[in-house]
Amino acid sequence: MRYLISAFIVLLATATCACSASFSETPESRDEIGGSEYSVQHAPSVRVSGYYACAALETNTQDRQDRQDVPDRQDVPDWQDRQDVPDSRDRQDVPDRQDRQDVPDSRDRQDVPDRQDRQDSGGETFLVCGTGGRIDIISADGSMEHVSTATDADLIGILVQEHITLIVGSGGTILYSMDGKNFVQASKATDADILGVTSFNDAFYACTVNGSILSSNDGISWSVMDKLTGSAIVAIDASSEYMMGISADTDIYILDTDGIWSVENFNRYYDGYYEKYVFSSIKNIGQALYILGHVADEPGIPHIMFSDNGGEVWFFRSLSEINKKPPEEFYPITISAVDAYEDQLFASCNGGRLLTIADCSVCNTIEGVLDADIFAFALGANSMLVAGSDFKCSIIEYPDAE
Repeated sequence: MRYLISAFIVLLATATCACSASFSETPESRDEIGGSEYSVQHAPSVRVSGYYACAALETNTQDRQDRQDVPDRQDVPDWQDRQDVPDSRDRQDVPDRQDRQDVPDSRDRQDVPDRQDRQDSGGETFLVCGTGGRIDIISADGSMEHVSTATDADLIGILVQEHITLIVGSGGTILYSMDGKNFVQASKATDADILGVTSFNDAFYACTVNGSILSSNDGISWSVMDKLTGSAIVAIDASSEYMMGISADTDIYILDTDGIWSVENFNRYYDGYYEKYVFSSIKNIGQALYILGHVADEPGIPHIMFSDNGGEVWFFRSLSEINKKPPEEFYPITISAVDAYEDQLFASCNGGRLLTIADCSVCNTIEGVLDADIFAFALGANSMLVAGSDFKCSIIEYPDAE
């Protein structure tokens, strides 16, 4: 059996940023869960105080395809090859959006320089947001600038584009900024908590706790596009070809570039093939969409899978060993986010830990990088920011390029 794992054993140097006056020494490792769940695009019933989303401002659009190799894969049976398995949803009930099929793709990344062209660029900055309406700008040297807002909503999602930055959160809150510093309330389309935001097909989309998809052509005026389900769509993201929204009980809603919705339930479709899972978040990396979650009966056992063809085939990431030990020694692991830098796949975890998933299933590493649960992280050109509970964060430098 082959496993899909991305490559690198990583050594990271950390620098503490001025996010918390009481930041203490970074722990070497954590084996106990800290009690906080991921929530850049996931909404637990009670949120602890802290940062829940972050993004790099000056280096946000680095080409994901240049930052990730595609190694061997563990194949999940193709939906279309399993005609004997009935569809778990009636697709006729999902609204058709053919009126949007002529909208061009908005994700043109050809003008983004590669890493070597940006090594000597100026200091990068990160935007972070969290509970109580808090928004901060963190510089690579650890300095912090607080951004005043007129909201006390919990802010749990960020989208940074070239001409606009969006932040979403509880109570239907959507804030927008043209300069990344001065935020204004966008038109309100719902009172429901907004759990995620993305861009696709030259438009903006957000998902809500009541199962609705919101849309906007400019990020300022919003409306309800579709009501897909009565339960929460906990996360949403998009590649250039597909947009996906997911529910905790493994519904996968897919919108293609022709504006047509489809839906499958992973657990029901693959019943008898794989364990039951709970989904928590989704992340676009290159042309792949990664879904994060955990084993349904074992919340401390993480699950990572991805598809690069719109969900027709799914591939799993495996953790046979961590730090040369059985992964059970580090459970429970709750993965809050993933992203790729060159040939490294990073995953932020509970207990302030950063997991690096390598190209061999026994070469994965985990280490403590923050004295708090990590809820989100963002990649810059030369460093990353990890952020989490109690408004703590840390700047971590990448290893020098060989």
